Amino acid sequence: MSTNSRAFSLVAVVAAGITLLTFAHPAKSQADVLVTSGESHSIERFTNGGVWLGEFAGTGPYAPVAIAQSKVTGAYFVTVGTGQILRYTSTGSQFGNWDTLHIPNSPNPAASVVFDKSGNLWVDSYFGTAGYTVVLYEYAAASLSNPNPAPIKTFSTTLPRGDQLAIDKTGNICVSSFIGQTVQCFNASTGVLAFDYATEIDGISPRPEPVGLAFNPANNKLLIDSFYDGQISIETGPAHVGPMAVLASGLTVDTNMVTLSGGYLYVPSWNNADNRYLNCTYYACVDYDFTPDIVYSVNITTGTVTKFITRHIYGPAQLVFMM
Repeated sequence: MSTNSRAFSLVAVVAAGITLLTFAHPAKSQADVLVTSGESHSIERFTNGGVWLGEFAGTGPYAPVAIAQSKVTGAYFVTVGTGQILRYTSTGSQFGNWDTLHIPNSPNPAASVVFDKSGNLWVDSYFGTAGYTVVLYEYAAASLSNPNPAPIKTFSTTLPRGDQLAIDKTGNICVSSFIGQTVQCFNASTGVLAFDYATEIDGISPRPEPVGLAFNPANNKLLIDSFYDGQISIETGPAHVGPMAVLASGLTVDTNMVTLSGGYLYVPSWNNADNRYLNCTYYACVDYDFTPDIVYSVNITTGTVTKFITRHIYGPAQLVFMM
């Protein structure tokens, strides 16, 4: 596992014998889809059948990673591997001048973004080693149109890395940790650790390195990817009890942040990322591999894997269905 690879990963069903389909599986949602495309410095728009419609928005000098849409305003919030969070209107117009919204602990990058049911924005910082701390920040919905809003809550964690955020059935804010090989959930009011999935994840072989996490439609079963193994795992027993089992395998690595919609898990894959960025500094490299990357669709009931998007994305990190 290379250090540079770690730096940019900014997700009772039998996995063996899964059929990898090569046609696009229609999404259950009728909305169009946005995908962050890091190498093209853009957010690309597709139909719910995976057909490319064109660029939704450019991200200028920044490579987009995580993306979330506010149900209150329709605005999109995008992390870019720095302390900044870019903001766009529902039509893709840029808010501000390559944005002034910075998490307080810059230069520790913002990793992921998610909205709670009140429309408040949650952000986690990326690094939890080498003198940095993974911190959770909450921003009030009413403040998100301000040039540089201040967080209303700040919770420190002991995670060695912060990756994707999700909110569970009880309202806890949950964080995947690629380096920590776990998912931890924190009380959104107090910041106290509510549950650590490490014991359940430890029962999967090989043990996953989760970047992506989501919860099933009932919001009580954890789903995670395994960044270097191309696998998706799911809780097969009761929530917080488990066990967890491999749901699907055979996805091209490296996988990234995942999205659940209509009983399908959408998983971006950055094809051959290790070799493309071996022995050089991320985003200072010249990448001569022009192979388009992939977004997979995984049926969370059957484990069937489908190639949902196969063109016009380069370095995808997360997908969101437009409201």
